[in-house]
Amino acid sequence: MNTTVTTGTPIEFPNRDGLVIRGDLHLPKGDGPHSLILIAHGFKGFKDWGFFPYLAAALAEAGFAALRFNFARNGIGDDPLAFDRLDLFEQNSLSREIADLEDVLAAVTNHPAFEAVATGRPGLMGHSRGGGVAIMFAAREPRIRSLVTWASISDPRRFFPAEVLDKWREDGVLTVENARTKQMMPLGADLLADLSERTGEIDVTAAESRLTAPHMILHGEQDEAVALNQGKELKRASGGKARMQVVAGTGHTFGAVHPFAGTTAALTEAIDATIAHFRETM
Repeated sequence: MNTTVTTGTPIEFPNRDGLVIRGDLHLPKGDGPHSLILIAHGFKGFKDWGFFPYLAAALAEAGFAALRFNFARNGIGDDPLAFDRLDLFEQNSLSREIADLEDVLAAVTNHPAFEAVATGRPGLMGHSRGGGVAIMFAAREPRIRSLVTWASISDPRRFFPAEVLDKWREDGVLTVENARTKQMMPLGADLLADLSERTGEIDVTAAESRLTAPHMILHGEQDEAVALNQGKELKRASGGKARMQVVAGTGHTFGAVHPFAGTTAALTEAIDATIAHFRETM
């Protein structure tokens, strides 16, 4: 794969709370209309991390329009590479990211940058926690035509044992370290409510069982952040409808790093499988 990493066309629009959602739209050559793929990052992720620009460029090279975007409360502010809005990060949650996806889908329908894009029934790709959000969104949104997840969670509660939730509830906030930046990042009340009160609404495997969109599950064999078993749980929850491809000898980011240092065999395999799935199902 000789994909040239491009920045795409910057776009932004407000979510329902008036917060900005920033994205980059990558368009293929030609007049269109081009099928659209939405790309959702994961926990402590952002649209400019590592492989996301490369993935979007590869999808555009394959003939798709690709929109990589930041969730409004992911912690990234005006500097696209810095977590300088930890106040927003504290407010973020899975339910708010699902709402952001609803707002993205609504916004692209009338945004002038998407004039050459078929926005009616897009595909959706999500990584890590963004995969779980994508599954829950696609299960309730029939306009999502096709879904691919990379290293997706199957149960967000698995990362927060009962004693952690109890202390979080007592303190009002839980801090987690960003291993890359060494920042201590706060998690607030809305995410706590997702994990402890909205158990019926925030249920990734139940959403997987209701999916009607064709789903490709990609997971690294040696994923150190989201164990391979979580991908297998999604496959089981699908009742055999979802496809699953285990990428041998690789971890959570398929060998990619930030800043991006070029593709890897594992990342190329994941991208090729993603493109093949979307070509077949879009």
